[in-house]
Amino acid sequence: MAIIKLRSDEFHAGLWPNGAGTSWTIATSPAGAQLPHVHWQLATAQIERSVPFSFLPGIDRVLTLLDGPGFSLSFADGRKIAVDRVGEPVWFPGDVETQCQVTGGSSRVLNLLYARTAYRAEVKMLDASASLTENMDVTLLYALKHAATVAVGDDAVQLFEGDVAIVDHSAGAIGCAVSGDDGRLLAGCLSAKP
Repeated sequence: MAIIKLRSDEFHAGLWPNGAGTSWTIATSPAGAQLPHVHWQLATAQIERSVPFSFLPGIDRVLTLLDGPGFSLSFADGRKIAVDRVGEPVWFPGDVETQCQVTGGSSRVLNLLYARTAYRAEVKMLDASASLTENMDVTLLYALKHAATVAVGDDAVQLFEGDVAIVDHSAGAIGCAVSGDDGRLLAGCLSAKP
């Protein structure tokens, strides 16, 4: 089957590599690999207090706020980023010391982490019916709000809020239909570097 569906109750809870927080691993390639020794990983995390993020050599990160008031990130090189808009991805290197400052309460995020030398990644919001035809190797689809149907050829799965579909692009174009006027689906697209 070209599509693998993972329900939100199947995600695996664990500590961050630095022990400062908890994340729920959705999928990892290769299966069973631990950060930073992964090709890619998709996970959610609950950020409840100001903490340092794990230092992950060779890993780039795309972090997307799922719910909550957000927070700010400060980097050792002096840059600062506000993470305060639901569904808006933020890119940064995992191997620059990063401090998270929480001022308004708990927030939940989606993290796409990937080996910089092996992959390119893009994360985008889909809020209506869409077709993904980009030349990607793997697409990870997260149902952010309401339900969605994901189809590749004759295969289709129904995602409910918080569920994930993993699609192997060798199977062809992906059709996505999002339920409701305000339904949202996050697409994380990974392509292997030559």
